[in-house]
Amino acid sequence: MSGYYFMGLFSKKSIVILLAIIILFSLFLLEDELLVIKDGAGNIRWEVVSHDGFEFAIGYLHSVAGTPVWEFFQVEDGQLYLVATEYQSYGAGLPFSDKNNHSIQDDKFKIEEIDQRLDSISLLIGNETEHKFLIENEEYELYKIVEPTKRVKIDLITDKKIRVWKREVLRWMTSQLM
Repeated sequence: MSGYYFMGLFSKKSIVILLAIIILFSLFLLEDELLVIKDGAGNIRWEVVSHDGFEFAIGYLHSVAGTPVWEFFQVEDGQLYLVATEYQSYGAGLPFSDKNNHSIQDDKFKIEEIDQRLDSISLLIGNETEHKFLIENEEYELYKIVEPTKRVKIDLITDKKIRVWKREVLRWMTSQLM
């Protein structure tokens, strides 16, 4: 008996329905690891699917020196790691130790190979610090996404694909109304 015999048992319509059921079922069962930004109330304000090797950066103006600071992060084994920093001058609250690999490149101090595991990243967003989020070559101005003087938490979460999809649809619908 060939496979063609069994294919004759199913109509194109039943195959489409079966595939739709499988896809919907998978949305309820499968999960994604997400990098999220939550506001102080715990609402997800931004999210992206992450994976091992996923990289992003947070930039801001140092509150005392007024110079740009960049912190570089990576996701490995479902954990957040601070991997490097870059800043223009020493100042209050800026690193001074030579524990890690450090160098001066393009008039900027760089510290690399930090590899410090973090449970999450908490930030206090302000207009004067102009916090930015750099991911996949796109820069997002956090100080315009979240109200000034508000805390945000950057974290890794696991969520069902259906909830991720629902949030995406709601965001799209909201953007269409504006």
